Amino acid sequence: MSHQIDPIQLVTQLLTAEEQTYSLPHNATKKRLRFLLRMIPVQTVCAANPDVLYSKLKELIYTSFSPGKTFCIRYKKRNNTALAEKDQVVKDVGGMIPSSHKANLKNPDLTILIEVIKTVACVSIIPDLAKWKHFNISAHQTPKTPLPAKDSL
Repeated sequence: MSHQIDPIQLVTQLLTAEEQTYSLPHNATKKRLRFLLRMIPVQTVCAANPDVLYSKLKELIYTSFSPGKTFCIRYKKRNNTALAEKDQVVKDVGGMIPSSHKANLKNPDLTILIEVIKTVACVSIIPDLAKWKHFNISAHQTPKTPLPAKDSL
């Protein structure tokens, strides 16, 4: 029996658990995710080819956008020459989004995340990315209450 795991839900649950661990003063030094720096949830993977990438993006946009949502597009490309530069990709992807949705670069409801590494494109549409501190794990490992000061000699 096949069970699908939602990568966004998985990562947000791990980060929430990490924050809850750090909210208790006696746990403030226990890093459960100490060997990770950042987790990027990926909803779909495809070839780093404009036609394939834009097709996958259209599917995700259709299923993820509900009326009145604001958005921004984050595009990062490494070791790839097949795809256009950032400005062109952002313009193309922005053109796929219905005009009822407005761009908001500071605090968007949804972030379209496109990571291209060599010949592979990883794509996600993530709600409230700023809330999750861009999935930076160390940002979730700060104590909620200040640690007691150590006595100095």
